[in-house]
Amino acid sequence: MNEVGTLVWEMIQQPKTLDEVSQKVVSEYDVAYERCQRDVSKMLVEMVDEGLVRLDE
Repeated sequence: MNEVGTLVWEMIQQPKTLDEVSQKVVSEYDVAYERCQRDVSKMLVEMVDEGLVRLDE
């Protein structure tokens, strides 16, 4: 897992919205918000598919 993945993993140990996670990543790394949100969403879907996390509605 890269640095961004590690940051996301650490953040989702407590309930967070996609927006909260994306804003934190944008504040730490040079990335556009829209791209960040898309990439974080994809990462979370992959984690769900692997059974690593579950998403609450």
